[in-house]
Amino acid sequence: MLTRDALVVAAIIGVALPAAPDPKHVTIDTTAIWPLAGIMEELRNHGVALPARAEEIITEALVKINVPVFVRETYPERGVELVAMLEALEVPDALPDVYPKGYTHPVTVDSGGLGLFEAREFLRDRVLGVGLKSYPYVVDWNADGKKDLLVGDHDGFIYLYLNEGTNEAPVFGEAERVKAVDTDAPLVIQLNPKMGLADFRGIGVKDLVLGNYGARVAYLPNRATDGTFAFAVEDLQYLRCESGDIDVGNYAYPEAVDWNNDGFADLLVGQVEGRVILFLNQCRRGEAVFHDGVELEGIEPVMYPHPVVVDWNGDGKKDLILGHREGTVQVYLNVGADEAPRLERAGVAEHPDGRPVSVALLSHPCVSDWDEDGRPDLLIGNDSGQVLLFRNVGSRTTPAFAEGQLLKDGGGELICGVHPVFAPVDWDGDGRLDILVGHEEAELRLFRNLGSREKPDFDSFEIVAGINMRPEVMADEETAPYWNLAGLEFDTEYLGNLAPRPVDWNDSGKLDLLVGNYTGLIYLFRNTGTREEPRYEHGEPLRYGDGRLLRVAGFSTPIVVDWNGDGKRDLVSGDLLGRVHVFLNVGSDDDPAFAEDLLVTIEGEPLALGPRCIVEVTDLTGDGRKDVLVGNRFGGVFALINEGTETEPAFKAVEQLLDKSLIWRSLYDGAQYSSGGRWDTFPEEGKPKPMFMVETSCPRAVDWDGDGRDELLISQRYGRIFVFRQVPR
Repeated sequence: MLTRDALVVAAIIGVALPAAPDPKHVTIDTTAIWPLAGIMEELRNHGVALPARAEEIITEALVKINVPVFVRETYPERGVELVAMLEALEVPDALPDVYPKGYTHPVTVDSGGLGLFEAREFLRDRVLGVGLKSYPYVVDWNADGKKDLLVGDHDGFIYLYLNEGTNEAPVFGEAERVKAVDTDAPLVIQLNPKMGLADFRGIGVKDLVLGNYGARVAYLPNRATDGTFAFAVEDLQYLRCESGDIDVGNYAYPEAVDWNNDGFADLLVGQVEGRVILFLNQCRRGEAVFHDGVELEGIEPVMYPHPVVVDWNGDGKKDLILGHREGTVQVYLNVGADEAPRLERAGVAEHPDGRPVSVALLSHPCVSDWDEDGRPDLLIGNDSGQVLLFRNVGSRTTPAFAEGQLLKDGGGELICGVHPVFAPVDWDGDGRLDILVGHEEAELRLFRNLGSREKPDFDSFEIVAGINMRPEVMADEETAPYWNLAGLEFDTEYLGNLAPRPVDWNDSGKLDLLVGNYTGLIYLFRNTGTREEPRYEHGEPLRYGDGRLLRVAGFSTPIVVDWNGDGKRDLVSGDLLGRVHVFLNVGSDDDPAFAEDLLVTIEGEPLALGPRCIVEVTDLTGDGRKDVLVGNRFGGVFALINEGTETEPAFKAVEQLLDKSLIWRSLYDGAQYSSGGRWDTFPEEGKPKPMFMVETSCPRAVDWDGDGRDELLISQRYGRIFVFRQVPR
């Protein structure tokens, strides 16, 4: 290396100087939003200064990733602009030369090295849940004089819970899916069915309208005339106004109400950007035909507005409540007349102490006098697929609501949260495996096993005390830049958030917790309680041995394993890009310290199986060497078979697991719904398929039933957990 003085002398005497190396740049072969977000976080981790415009583009893209108009019309040009900016940056040599489109390595299916996997069961509990995005609606479905419950879900199914109790104290058995009377198959019309039942034709019969992920409002006339309900797929229509189909742009949330008291049901329709539009019913010749829509004045814009009309304060006039993305319920009081409402914002639905009623994310309210005490109560569905009851403990004129109660049913699927990352663990040292879950929210859920080691049984869940990973709680001056990544924080709705891993961190005999999340940091929560009753102090981020923050490129999913067989616990984590990081412990087992991370490679090239890969390490083949399982946001489950040794793992290929589980067909009636129609995705008899968990696959290897052999538990986006066993070919 030439010193500065040597360079000066060389220049004076005319000696040729060695050419300066060309600065390194990366090539990016994708404009997809999630990979670009991960690339930016990897650049950030390597000290690359990112342009403000790049931050602006990726933040807007992540916030609007589910708004079709933006993704289709606005983002493509901005994506090209973003890639050009990132490719112009000088980057360290440690970064790859190319970020390819899609996975970095080919995926092998059925190489013959692995058996087949089959799930014959899924975990069950007694919390009423439909998996993702619950849309509740109270109605006497079978005309027996008792209130029943309909709940729509993300996939378009409508679940019917018949009331086996009384009107004052409803009790529900197991759900059944509402079927079309012409096909005898589930009545699935479109995704996200926000329901409304009303007499649209003026003939004394209540018809059905359904909102959806798209923009139009589906309409099914009721074939029954005896006070019950019967709908046929062949009768499907889309409601029209004077200028054509009712079309609100995206995410139509209809509310059926006689807005102007003319005897015909009108429509209020919320849409994704926060507008609520009124369509008055002209009811021509017994058909529902609407005037063109008029936007309601005075409505403050919120994402996914879910309108419900109700006399909120008992003054005899129709008011409006509004569910929305942030999980509270806004209240708009009618300061006009009942037949010509004029709305003014009047706060939110509250508990007696003034706290807002909240279901954390995506509130879908329904109003019903649940206990027949003369006061309207709130039922609210949420993004996690549950329905919570908030009883009105205020007055008829001034509602105030008790704490939310999860509705129960006669037993069904255990729904552990949206985009869950879970850990089977004996939480309280009683010898039974419980389930600890992180999901899209900022707290952890614990499902305690009320059964036995051999036959687990669950009832409900509790929130783990002491874990509250919200930016205002966790961020400090050093970590704030990672907590304040607004786009990644928002996108926890689509990727998930907390990723817990219980571990006895310092060999104290107690369970501590590692928790990853969208920041890419990994937090340690030390147990200051006991083995039987854990209690957690404020979490601190893990660091390298030299004191720097340990971080991956967003959405850390840590596990603990002795990677190199030296008897010390090491750290492994996935990230948003789909890379798998290994942090070797250069300290001791009871006082870990970590060296620079190593990337898991396939024949020397870093693996990428994103977005948001979730890692498990286990011996899949029974040869005594650790293999790697990887799930990701798209729902695949992949295996890296160890071709090296137990102390120096090495991998040559990526193989997707094969699934022969017929249980999927019963759960989804043989198909999965999409906005483009229905398609077969699940195995048929004798025809295994590449494992696909309907998005966000989290694999965990554990001896679930205490028989001395590991099962493979795998959760998916909607919160179901399946028990897989490896079976012969």
